[in-house]
Amino acid sequence: MDLSNYENSAEYAIAIKVISRKVPQKVFFKVNCGKDCSGQVDISDSLKKAPRNKWFVLPVPLNCLSMKGVDLSKIDWPFSLATADSLEIHLAEARIAPLAKGTQGCVDDTATAS
Repeated sequence: MDLSNYENSAEYAIAIKVISRKVPQKVFFKVNCGKDCSGQVDISDSLKKAPRNKWFVLPVPLNCLSMKGVDLSKIDWPFSLATADSLEIHLAEARIAPLAKGTQGCVDDTATAS
């Protein structure tokens, strides 16, 4: 799947419900793009702040993934969630959606540094 045209204008929108009382220290949203090509974003803080047993949409901007090494032009495994500890969640859907109005996803801090 090729998502490269949407790198700076779209996000994964994941409808999720956190059931576990305690969220593990690290939880990653990972995307693969072929042999030796993948990237992951730490979503543990978002899950820790989420209300328990209530649905919400977790956004993961595509440009955050590309900054972590994902080649958006050749996605071969849309996503996975990973943690070393136990975590109970319910997942309703994961879709590609436009970035929320006024947001830009992840910004490369090195581009603005002088």
